[in-house]
Amino acid sequence: PDPPPPAPLRRPKVPSPPPTDSLLPPLDQPLPPQGWVSVEGEFVLVLALYQTHLGADLLASPQAAPDDGLIHLTLVRGGISRAALLRLLLAMERGAAPAPSAACPYPAPPSPFVSYLPAVAFRLQPLSARGTLTVDGELVPYGPLQAQVHPSMARVIVGDSAVRVTRF
Repeated sequence: PDPPPPAPLRRPKVPSPPPTDSLLPPLDQPLPPQGWVSVEGEFVLVLALYQTHLGADLLASPQAAPDDGLIHLTLVRGGISRAALLRLLLAMERGAAPAPSAACPYPAPPSPFVSYLPAVAFRLQPLSARGTLTVDGELVPYGPLQAQVHPSMARVIVGDSAVRVTRF
C-alpha cells in the first residue's frame, strides 16, 4: 500500500492587532470634557479590578462579574486611620461582603475615606513626584497610566459536566 498523503501544512495564526482604546486619548492629551468623572486628592490605595479577587484569598471587588464590562475602582484616601484601613483589608480577606453601596462595597462601616466607582475606562495621573505603582502585582514606572475594558475578547469554558461558555 501507498504511504498516506502528507498532512496539510498548517499556517501559523497571525495574531490579531490589539484593540483600539476608543475611549482613551493619548496620555499626553487631556481627557474629553464630557463623560468623565475626575476625583482628585491624596490616595493611599487605588485598586482597579476587572475580576472579584486580587488574590486567591482576597475578595477585593465583590460586585465584579466576568462579563460586566466594568473596571471596578476602589479609592482609599489619605487620612484614613491605620485601624480603618486594616478593617477594610481584613474584610476583603474574609470575603464577607454584603451588597455594595456607592460609598463602600465592603462590610466595614462606610468611610468617608473609601469610595467605589465603576468605570469602562480610567486614567490615573499622579500629582506627586514620587510614589509606587503596580499592575497585576508588578512594579511599573511611576507616572500616568490608563486602561479601558475591551469586552468579548476571550471565551472561557468551565466545568466538565455542565459546560458553560461565557464571553467577556
